[in-house]
Amino acid sequence: MKTNRKFIIIYILLSLTIFFGFSLWRFRGFDYIRTFDINEKLANTDQLRIGSYNVKTLNFGKSLDAFVEDVKHLNLDILAVQEVDQESGRSQKMEMLKNMAESANFPYFQFYESMWLGEGSYGLGILSKYPIKEIESLELPNTVFAEPRVLSKATVEINEQDFQIYNTHMSYLNRDVREQQTKFIQEHLNNSKNTILMGDMNNFSINDLFGIKGMYSWNNTEVQYSTFRTSMFNDNVYVSSNLSTEHIEVQKTSFSDHHMLWGIVSLKEASE
Repeated sequence: MKTNRKFIIIYILLSLTIFFGFSLWRFRGFDYIRTFDINEKLANTDQLRIGSYNVKTLNFGKSLDAFVEDVKHLNLDILAVQEVDQESGRSQKMEMLKNMAESANFPYFQFYESMWLGEGSYGLGILSKYPIKEIESLELPNTVFAEPRVLSKATVEINEQDFQIYNTHMSYLNRDVREQQTKFIQEHLNNSKNTILMGDMNNFSINDLFGIKGMYSWNNTEVQYSTFRTSMFNDNVYVSSNLSTEHIEVQKTSFSDHHMLWGIVSLKEASE
C-alpha cells in the first residue's frame, strides 16, 4: 500500500512538473511594448539599406565570424534576423544578438523571445545603425502544441521621423495556421506608412504568397528571389507604398540553409 502511495505521489509531482514546464514554454508573456530614451540624432539620409536573414542559430554559436563575413561588405542600416538563440545552453550561453551587433558594427539591437528553451531563449532580432525608440512583440495565432511565433516591431528614428520595422518567422508545418498568421499580420499592417516588414514567411509556393493593403512585396507572383535551397523563396520583404525600392539582391551565405534577401529602399517619399 505504501509503495502504491509513493508511486501516486511521484506521478502527481511529475505531472505537475510537466504541466508547469509546458506552460512556461507555451504561455509566456509574448505581448509587450517597451520604450527607450533617444539621445543620438544621426545625419539625414535618402535611402535605407535593409536585409532579412535566417541565421540558423549561427549553428549554435559556431558561425559568428562567417555571419560577419556574409554581411559586413553590404553596409546594411537595418538587418532583421530569425532563429537567434539568447543565452541558451545549446549555444554555449552566448549573448548571440549582442555579439552579432558588436561584431558587425550595429550600435542598436533588440532580441524578441518566441520560445523558452528551459535554459535561455530562441527568437528574432533587429540590428540597426539607427536609434530604436520603441519595441513591441505580438504573439501570432497558433495551435496549443506548436512552437510559438511572434510578430516583432522596432520603431526606428531616421531623419527625425519614425519608421516601423517588423520582423517575423511564420509557421511552416501547418498551412491553416500560417493563413491565420497571415490574416493577423494583414490586419495589423494594412495601409501602414513608413513601414517595412521582413522575415521568414515560409513561402514554399506561389500559393503561399500574400499581400498587405498599402504595401508591396519583393517576392510576389511575378518575380521571386530564391533564398532557400535551390528555388524556394521563403523569405520576403514588404515595404509601404509611400517608399520605393531601388535595388533588390540575394546574398549567398556561407553557413545557413537560407540566403539573405537585401535591398535599398528610398526614403524620399517618406510621410511626415
